[in-house]
Amino acid sequence: MKKTLVTISDIKEVLGIDDVDTSQDHYLQNLIRRASFRISSACNRQLEYSELVEYFTVPESDSAADKLYLKNWPVFDILQLQDFNSETSSYEDIITGAGDTIENSVYIYEGRKPGLIRLLKSYSFGNSSRDNDSNCIRIKYRAGYRNITGTGTVSGTAGTAEVTGTGTEFETEFRTGDRIVTDTGEYTFTEIVSDTVLNLSGNIDSSFTDESYRICNVPGDIAEAVLMLSAGSYLMKKYETYGMDMKTENILSVSYNNIQQVVESSNLTPNVKMRMKEFDFGGVVEAYGRINV
Repeated sequence: MKKTLVTISDIKEVLGIDDVDTSQDHYLQNLIRRASFRISSACNRQLEYSELVEYFTVPESDSAADKLYLKNWPVFDILQLQDFNSETSSYEDIITGAGDTIENSVYIYEGRKPGLIRLLKSYSFGNSSRDNDSNCIRIKYRAGYRNITGTGTVSGTAGTAEVTGTGTEFETEFRTGDRIVTDTGEYTFTEIVSDTVLNLSGNIDSSFTDESYRICNVPGDIAEAVLMLSAGSYLMKKYETYGMDMKTENILSVSYNNIQQVVESSNLTPNVKMRMKEFDFGGVVEAYGRINV
């Protein structure tokens, strides 16, 4: 699954590049990738959808602990949940009861508690049955924001609130908080009826038939940050000024001290110039940053 927060078409729209002009696509994709990396680094977490592994140490005194905060969110699913057995010098599964699985024994919180997971059925992260002073927990999971191409094609009729699919896998690919994006609009869903039917939160504006679509849960301000930073770096390269091609760890100085200097000299539309002037990169870092304690 290809990781991306915004698409090449998105940045082309900002820069005023014709979508059929593919001569710079590789360069634009690299700008998007580097902008995403800079923002993730500033936020101290992985923003793009990824498969990740984290380790935690749980003191024996917390043997009843059943909750942990993962560094990255939103959490898509848990793939492995293990603790270290010092007697065998190996990691072993925590969920071992008859009929128990990670899916039915781990609760993933959403909304106000991003990254929080909880063990159910009396399981705990401090396994007192093993002779350890502390427990080293290994968690493999998938998390982050994604903007991916969905399987199959979709159709919808104007004035209705239902999307039907052909060859789609809605039940597997969609999660709470995702949006479905077509050439004619972007919609949130209220219910996954089946692999081929989605109920939407509002009516469809314009009918579409057998369209490809994207599944997206990227917050608007993160997408805007990636677009503004990558577009600004494109302009700075064009005007041969300092940009992301130079090494820097200070995303805020890149944003404010350099990008703003070339905006007025560019051929961007007035609307895009205003977006670049008004966007607050520091606010994104503050809102989505993670502080390890």
